[in-house]
Parts: sequence; structure tokens; C-alpha cells
Amino acid sequence: MDAVEAQIDAHPETWDQTVYRNDCGTAYCYAGWAVTLTLGEGEWLRGDFLFHQVAHARAASLLGLTRCEANALFCANNSREDIALVSKHIRERAAEQGAAS
Repeated sequence: MDAVEAQIDAHPETWDQTVYRNDCGTAYCYAGWAVTLTLGEGEWLRGDFLFHQVAHARAASLLGLTRCEANALFCANNSREDIALVSKHIRERAAEQGAAS
């Protein structure tokens, strides 16, 4: 999550929470950036329409999120402030689980 948020903060013009990847490949939502930063641009260049349909689940898996966390973090209506709040809660949950192990 750190890399995605660093990308969004450093280059906000490359962030569009309403699309996994825009048509020209210059902007991504949070989930889209998670896939791109982890697996590379080649994942999108396959031109596989199905991949766009499963990008949400793929990004959730890559980030180790529950379905509920992914839905909250990847919501198309999220502002950067919303993402920061959801991300904070996810990190707190992960820390609590780590301490309980």
C-alpha cells in the first residue's frame, strides 16, 4: 500500500479512482496502481478484457486485503482523504493481527 500511496501523492495526475486503467494508460485507480506497480504494465497490455474485470480481486490479493477492505479502499467515489482513512484502518487491523500472532 505504501508504494501505491507514494505514487498517488507524488503524481496525482496519474490517479483516477473511477477507472482501473484509462484508455491511454496514463492514469489508474488505487487497485490499478497496485496491479501495475506489483506486476508491471505488461499485465494491462495483454488486452484481455477479462483482466479488467478481475483487477479488483487481483489487487486485493496482491495487497493482502479482505473483500470488505478492498471494497472500502477501491471505491470509485473515494477522495485521497478517504483512501488515507481506510488505509489507516487497514494498517491498524494488520498490526493488531500481527501482535495477536
